[in-house]
Amino acid sequence: MKSSILISSIVSVDENRGIGKENKIPWNIPKDRKWFKEKTLGHVVIMGKNTFLSILDFLGKPLPGRINIVVTDVPIDAHENTHFVASIEDALDLGRKLEKKGEIFFVGGAQIYKTSLRFVKRLYITLVKQKFNCDTFFPDYSDFKKEIFSKEDSDNGFDVEFKVLER
Repeated sequence: MKSSILISSIVSVDENRGIGKENKIPWNIPKDRKWFKEKTLGHVVIMGKNTFLSILDFLGKPLPGRINIVVTDVPIDAHENTHFVASIEDALDLGRKLEKKGEIFFVGGAQIYKTSLRFVKRLYITLVKQKFNCDTFFPDYSDFKKEIFSKEDSDNGFDVEFKVLER
């Protein structure tokens, strides 16, 4: 078993740690989608059922160029490069076997972020400098104190800060 694989989360949050409303991301920031793609391309991504279904709704297919692992106890139709498992632990076990580039990403939603945070060493976070009426939130990440990257930017009318934090 490869133990040198880095376990990360990647997320976009508002000023209240909001991540979604009615199973959708409440902002449209192309640079954030580009950041997400650059960081996760070629890697294993782990997500919950609702996140997977929202990606299918948005793209019409699973995230391309990545191995998608979906944590769900509800059967979903099979898709290319997609695996279905029952738990976070099963997802990590499978992810460690399939990851070729040394980093696994948790990509949502709220329950996955909450239950996986104890495994996460690195956090890629896009801070959207606004408050939205979100109904879904990212857990407290105040123990990620080491900042290894930070860049302020703006896109599509939104001020954002891209950060990479570690415990």
